[in-house]
Amino acid sequence: MIHLIAFVKAKPGMSREDFRRHWADVHGPLVAGIPEERRHTAYYAQHPRLDSDYDRANSPDFDGIAIQSFESMAEFQGFLSAPEVAEQLGPDGPKFMDQEKSIWIMTDSPVVFIGADAAQA
Repeated sequence: MIHLIAFVKAKPGMSREDFRRHWADVHGPLVAGIPEERRHTAYYAQHPRLDSDYDRANSPDFDGIAIQSFESMAEFQGFLSAPEVAEQLGPDGPKFMDQEKSIWIMTDSPVVFIGADAAQA
Protein backbone atom coordinates (compact mmCIF):
# COMPACT_ATOMS: atom_id res chain seq x y z
CA MET A 1 0.00 0.00 0.00
CA ILE A 2 1.27 3.49 -0.84
CA HIS A 3 -0.04 6.75 0.53
CA LEU A 4 -0.32 10.27 -0.82
CA ILE A 5 -0.10 12.66 2.12
CA ALA A 6 -1.13 16.21 1.23
CA PHE A 7 -0.42 19.19 3.47
CA VAL A 8 -3.23 21.56 2.52
CA LYS A 9 -3.24 25.35 2.82
CA ALA A 10 -6.39 27.45 2.43
CA LYS A 11 -6.43 29.92 -0.45
CA PRO A 12 -5.50 33.49 0.53
CA GLY A 13 -8.34 35.47 2.03
CA MET A 14 -10.53 32.44 2.75
CA SER A 15 -11.72 32.07 6.33
CA ARG A 16 -10.88 28.92 8.25
CA GLU A 17 -14.59 28.07 8.46
CA ASP A 18 -15.19 28.54 4.72
CA PHE A 19 -12.11 26.46 3.90
CA ARG A 20 -13.23 23.60 6.14
CA ARG A 21 -16.80 23.75 4.84
CA HIS A 22 -15.73 23.58 1.20
CA TRP A 23 -13.15 20.88 1.84
CA ALA A 24 -15.60 18.66 3.76
CA ASP A 25 -18.93 19.47 2.09
CA VAL A 26 -17.86 19.97 -1.53
CA HIS A 27 -14.41 18.50 -2.22
CA GLY A 28 -14.76 15.34 -0.11
CA PRO A 29 -18.07 14.27 -1.68
CA LEU A 30 -16.67 15.17 -5.09
CA VAL A 31 -13.69 12.86 -4.51
CA ALA A 32 -15.95 10.07 -3.25
CA GLY A 33 -18.43 10.50 -6.08
CA ILE A 34 -16.09 9.98 -9.02
CA PRO A 35 -16.23 6.29 -10.04
CA GLU A 36 -12.65 6.27 -11.37
CA GLU A 37 -11.48 7.82 -8.10
CA ARG A 38 -13.23 5.10 -6.11
CA ARG A 39 -11.88 2.39 -8.42
CA HIS A 40 -8.25 3.38 -7.87
CA THR A 41 -8.33 4.70 -4.29
CA ALA A 42 -8.34 2.35 -1.30
CA TYR A 43 -8.75 5.11 1.32
CA TYR A 44 -9.29 8.86 1.46
CA ALA A 45 -9.57 10.96 4.61
CA GLN A 46 -9.32 14.62 5.54
CA HIS A 47 -7.74 15.77 8.79
CA PRO A 48 -8.58 19.43 9.47
CA ARG A 49 -6.17 21.20 11.77
CA LEU A 50 -7.23 21.82 15.36
CA ASP A 51 -7.98 25.47 16.11
CA SER A 52 -5.72 25.30 19.16
CA ASP A 53 -2.78 24.15 17.03
CA TYR A 54 -2.60 27.46 15.16
CA ASP A 55 -1.25 29.14 18.31
CA ARG A 56 1.63 26.68 18.75
CA ALA A 57 5.05 28.30 18.43
CA ASN A 58 6.87 27.53 15.17
CA SER A 59 3.97 25.51 13.80
CA PRO A 60 3.82 24.91 10.05
CA ASP A 61 1.45 26.99 7.97
CA PHE A 62 -1.05 24.34 6.83
CA ASP A 63 -4.77 24.00 7.47
CA GLY A 64 -5.06 20.25 7.27
CA ILE A 65 -3.80 16.98 5.91
CA ALA A 66 -5.43 14.64 3.41
CA ILE A 67 -4.39 11.02 3.21
CA GLN A 68 -5.16 8.99 0.12
CA SER A 69 -4.06 5.37 -0.16
CA PHE A 70 -3.56 3.14 -3.18
CA GLU A 71 -2.89 -0.59 -3.40
CA SER A 72 0.04 0.02 -5.77
CA MET A 73 1.87 2.61 -7.78
CA ALA A 74 -0.06 1.32 -10.82
CA GLU A 75 -3.33 2.26 -9.06
CA PHE A 76 -1.90 5.70 -8.28
CA GLN A 77 -0.94 6.14 -11.94
CA GLY A 78 -4.43 5.01 -12.95
CA PHE A 79 -5.90 7.64 -10.63
CA LEU A 80 -3.66 10.35 -12.12
CA SER A 81 -4.44 9.40 -15.71
CA ALA A 82 -8.22 9.15 -15.34
CA PRO A 83 -9.74 12.07 -17.30
CA GLU A 84 -12.74 12.22 -14.96
CA VAL A 85 -10.45 12.89 -12.01
CA ALA A 86 -8.63 15.75 -13.73
CA GLU A 87 -11.82 17.22 -15.20
CA GLN A 88 -13.77 17.20 -11.93
CA LEU A 89 -11.14 17.61 -9.21
CA GLY A 90 -8.82 19.95 -11.08
CA PRO A 91 -11.21 22.92 -11.18
CA ASP A 92 -12.25 22.49 -7.54
CA GLY A 93 -8.79 22.85 -5.97
CA PRO A 94 -8.32 26.58 -6.66
CA LYS A 95 -11.74 27.30 -5.14
CA PHE A 96 -10.53 26.51 -1.62
CA MET A 97 -6.81 25.80 -1.46
CA ASP A 98 -3.57 27.61 -2.15
CA GLN A 99 -2.12 25.25 -4.71
CA GLU A 100 1.33 26.84 -4.63
CA LYS A 101 1.70 26.41 -0.87
CA SER A 102 -0.06 23.06 -0.55
CA ILE A 103 2.37 20.18 -0.92
CA TRP A 104 2.22 16.41 -1.03
CA ILE A 105 4.49 13.44 -0.64
CA MET A 106 4.19 9.74 -1.42
CA THR A 107 4.98 7.26 1.34
CA ASP A 108 5.31 3.54 1.71
CA SER A 109 3.23 1.54 4.17
CA PRO A 110 3.73 2.76 7.72
CA VAL A 111 5.95 1.08 10.27
CA VAL A 112 3.51 0.79 13.18
CA PHE A 113 4.81 0.67 16.75
CA ILE A 114 1.57 1.26 18.69
CA GLY A 115 -1.86 0.17 17.50
CA ALA A 116 -3.71 -2.78 16.08
CA ASP A 117 -1.17 -3.42 13.34
CA ALA A 118 1.70 -3.51 15.84
CA ALA A 119 0.00 -6.23 17.85
CA GLN A 120 0.12 -8.51 14.82
CA ALA A 121 3.87 -8.07 14.37
